[in-house]
Amino acid sequence: ACGAHPVTVDQGAISSGTTDWTSIYTVLTNSTYFGCHAESSSAAGMGFSLGDTGDVCAAYKAVVNKQSVTPMCMGKNLTLVVPMHPESSFLLQKLKTGTPPCGATMPFGAMPLQATNPAVVTALEARITAGAMPPPNCM
Repeated sequence: ACGAHPVTVDQGAISSGTTDWTSIYTVLTNSTYFGCHAESSSAAGMGFSLGDTGDVCAAYKAVVNKQSVTPMCMGKNLTLVVPMHPESSFLLQKLKTGTPPCGATMPFGAMPLQATNPAVVTALEARITAGAMPPPNCM
């Protein structure tokens, strides 16, 4: 379900220095608000879909070098994840700041993830900075 629900993310799942996509994906999809971005969600048009739970490759392909299709941001040419450029990665901006360039913060209706789970955001930022390489066995 989408909306201002408490975000429950296991901080232990992201350890200091962990930047692999599979760990980041697992934490994000296990948080209560990412149902907004599941393939089967009625709100899947919220800008991107992370695919069905457990499909790490589909989620990676859905965000890296992909334009946001958030209705409120149409025409702004915002790329969700720009390898080696966290400052240009719209997904990271929505997770980090209370004032993204357009649209709402993530999670919707709540404080940005940076305020409640900074380790997850730091891991994603490090992954993007390192080139946002795909997970193993993902073509």
